[in-house]
Amino acid sequence: MLKTTRHFACCSSLSAQDCLLRFLFLVALMTTVSPAKAQSFFTTLVIDPAVGVDRGSASRIQEVVKNTGFLTFSSDGAEEIGPYVLGLGAALPAVLGEPDQLDLVAVLSGPADDDRHELLAAGAAYRFNFPSTDMTLTLNSDFADARLGSATSLALGLEGHLSNVSLGIRREWAVQGASRSIASLELTGRDSQTQALGAVQEKESLRMLRTSFTYFSGRPFAFQKRHALSATKGFDDFGALPNTNQNGSAPEGSSDFFRVAAGAEMSLPISPRIYLSAGVAAQWSDDSLPISQRCGYQSND
Repeated sequence: MLKTTRHFACCSSLSAQDCLLRFLFLVALMTTVSPAKAQSFFTTLVIDPAVGVDRGSASRIQEVVKNTGFLTFSSDGAEEIGPYVLGLGAALPAVLGEPDQLDLVAVLSGPADDDRHELLAAGAAYRFNFPSTDMTLTLNSDFADARLGSATSLALGLEGHLSNVSLGIRREWAVQGASRSIASLELTGRDSQTQALGAVQEKESLRMLRTSFTYFSGRPFAFQKRHALSATKGFDDFGALPNTNQNGSAPEGSSDFFRVAAGAEMSLPISPRIYLSAGVAAQWSDDSLPISQRCGYQSND
């Protein structure tokens, strides 16, 4: 399938010591020879939880009715992250019984200048739908081991490690017609570390409780809208590194934080082959947030 995508993003911020207001505006125009894959939303990475936005995560796989495999290969990478990216995945319903599903993902990119891999990532997700209810229990985890692959970066030994684990519960219900709503509550742990010349340059451990509400309206391949609101509370306990951590991702970044994020999006079919999608997202916090929790746009999944 031939696909052309253009992204435009803008994000501004105040001082880390002031009230942080981060605003993202994204407009994407996607043209494809088949409309089946054209329509999607693009501010998901802002309002979705930490688990699910990193390579190797399986939490974005949808529910399936039979064993399904996925294979993707991309040659549009870069020297530092790997010019070629291979992705493998599997969605396995009814692993322990009818109402559950196991999802597995693996990602490999490279080669680096030393002909080794630059990114190795993997993830697993398990969901259990409680019978006769709209409730779903979810458990997601992923890890990534990355090394920048240019000759200069290899000489400096620039490497990174990331792991996520999340336990949550989600309820989805129909509102009217094709409209639906999703409410979720989850507890997440996120650990990351970067190294240069064998020494730790950044090390961060976050523990977060997050609640969110999302409303969808419209039908597939027709005009659609999505509105979302989330609130996240970070804790300086349960294994999180303290605010005095000198290797944090941001100066004076706090693991004990509170932030609110919201998004509004639309997707409009212009013709059978062209869809126009636009989204606006905003985030507010009165704390100095770690980099991973700040509003921004990235395309890493």
